[in-house]
Amino acid sequence: MQNNTVVVKCKCGLHARPAASVMKTAKTFQSKIRIEKDGKSGNAKSIIDILSVNVNCMDQVEVSCDGADEAEAMQAICAILESEID
Repeated sequence: MQNNTVVVKCKCGLHARPAASVMKTAKTFQSKIRIEKDGKSGNAKSIIDILSVNVNCMDQVEVSCDGADEAEAMQAICAILESEID
């Protein structure tokens, strides 16, 4: 299992478009991927879960990946969260 803390740089936080990007990317991996903020945690393969975590711009989130391709999954998900997509 890998854990990483990242600062979300999406200008409007994880609203529908960046959340969909996270979800689509997460679904390409076998690993279980979760995003957590302030005690709320969501499955990164579910857009509803991602949106329910209520992540805003410049929030710190904990990303956890567990599985055979966890290193690649972590790199891909963190890259999206740290990018300034809108």
